[in-house]
Amino acid sequence: MLLAAALGVLAANAQDEHTGVYDGEPQLPLLTPENKAMAIRAMKRVEKRSKKFNIRLNRGKMEKLKGERLFVVLREYDRFVSILEELPENFVKECGIDTVWFSDEIVDASGQLAGGFASGEGINLSVGSDKGTIYHEMFHKFERCLSESDMREWDDINPKDFIYTGSAWDAFAGNDRQSKKDAARHQRRIAMGKEKSAREKLEESRSKRDNRKIAENNANPEIQAAFINSYAQTTPKEDRAEVFRCMMVEGPAFLNRVRRSDYMRKKMEFMIRLTGKDRYLGRNFWDYRVETERMNDPEYVDSHMEISANGWRRAEPEKYGFDSARLGKIGTLIQRRKMGTTAVVIVVGGEVIYEYGDISETSDTSPAMAHSLLSLLYGVYVRRGMISLTETLREIGIDDIGGLLPREREATVKDLLTSRSGCYLPAANDNPKDERPQRGSVLPGSEFSYNNWGFNVAATIFEKKTGLSVARAFEEEIARPLGFEDWNFTLHRNVGNSLASQHLAHSFGLSARDMARIGEAMLRKGSWHGLQMLPREWIAESTSLVSKFPTGGGFGYAWWIENESQDPNIFRGAFSARGHGGQRLTILPALDMVVAHKSATGKNATKSADYKLLLTLISKSKRK
Repeated sequence: MLLAAALGVLAANAQDEHTGVYDGEPQLPLLTPENKAMAIRAMKRVEKRSKKFNIRLNRGKMEKLKGERLFVVLREYDRFVSILEELPENFVKECGIDTVWFSDEIVDASGQLAGGFASGEGINLSVGSDKGTIYHEMFHKFERCLSESDMREWDDINPKDFIYTGSAWDAFAGNDRQSKKDAARHQRRIAMGKEKSAREKLEESRSKRDNRKIAENNANPEIQAAFINSYAQTTPKEDRAEVFRCMMVEGPAFLNRVRRSDYMRKKMEFMIRLTGKDRYLGRNFWDYRVETERMNDPEYVDSHMEISANGWRRAEPEKYGFDSARLGKIGTLIQRRKMGTTAVVIVVGGEVIYEYGDISETSDTSPAMAHSLLSLLYGVYVRRGMISLTETLREIGIDDIGGLLPREREATVKDLLTSRSGCYLPAANDNPKDERPQRGSVLPGSEFSYNNWGFNVAATIFEKKTGLSVARAFEEEIARPLGFEDWNFTLHRNVGNSLASQHLAHSFGLSARDMARIGEAMLRKGSWHGLQMLPREWIAESTSLVSKFPTGGGFGYAWWIENESQDPNIFRGAFSARGHGGQRLTILPALDMVVAHKSATGKNATKSADYKLLLTLISKSKRK
């Protein structure tokens, strides 16, 4: 039973079925004695449910909480226990969780954010941690059940000559006063050169031979496919915990990873053998969760992906009420107007109904379209608590050539993503002839002005906060989970003039059919194969109007919001990613449609008016 029902005051807080995130705010004031008493009674009920797992809630500390904070933490406890109740009781007991805490944000001693950590005393989680984080930290507690031979067996599974990169995390700290004080002291000592961070110590401890091997590992596709992500390559413990997390969260979709790598298959088999014992998860658990008995049936595995990693499913346009003959005129329109279009993919209902040109050709999407893709990555890591939208450039320590004005330093991360930063410095990829507003003339957050510099800085902040390159994070969080067919990590580029700005732009090499995959995930609110691959709440927030234009439409978090009143009448709820030179990814919920468009560059690029004509033709192809 959800805490919302138990309390009666949180009825408006609906729980997302995929992510477990609660939306909305409590509907009654929370400082009244009556509400406090109600919360204490609800807390006792949650505590009673947790006792069967031998888990203790820090009730004494909770009773001291005031106002909304008490409801927030109690809600997290309820959600945590609800997730545990989905698992066999024996397994949860074997994990030996003991005590669970929730913090506003969990940081290491160097100030880096994390979703959670496990210790000898229990599990500490950030408020809003998703199921995957909980499963990951639970497995860390379960690790005590592993024998030395189990650990050796895991190491033997890995590719030959592979070495783990090592953890660069300092000791974790919660948000209590002493922990914050100790972390701040540690950061000051690092800044003064009196102490080294865990990352510095790690880099010093690795030999040149180790670094050479790591570089070779990163460049070897076979080795990369043997691991869930780069974080799994840090230590064997993280490797095992990440495999467990993905098996739990992805379900049958995990079998697509197995098909791409024999190493991953062996890791899955190890995990099933280890945890599938009767005293843990039980023999039938994984058969039900991942349906492993069907893993050698490609047709079955493909049926569990809305779009298969081996290619899009195709359908006749008539299946969705479109006219094939009219859609066939798209090619004629492109050629007659010399539009410069190189590829078009139209997807309706998750199936391709039309394609033009070479949809597999991988070409530059331009930095402007990469801004929208960066916004998607932000959603993932904001959700994990590693990035805060409210932090300012001053707090993060951002500067540039010539220095920032005091007013500019107060721009927040959100201001950068919404192009309302008020920072009008020259960007590394700006045309020197471009005109910009006068610096310091606008308060951060008060006015929209499309700004390459802001997005380039957002990329710098992303890499600083996550410890990952934009390209590597894109590969792990988007390209691989969505089954990109033509992704090539090496085609990602940092572009621009470093003499103009130290913050360079980013550009991805994508094919039209892989762009369409992104559009399909956006259309489904981040869902892929029925699983929430991208944060649903972030998709909704980032594609909502933040800046409204006088002519209609506007701008969200690096996504363009279409003008709903324009003709043809297909733009209700529509939004798009737009790149220079006619690169377009348009999501049209009114037609359940995604249109991915690639274009030549320079003088041959598709004009906006011509792209509008193409969308008009598509609209008129819909039968009434």
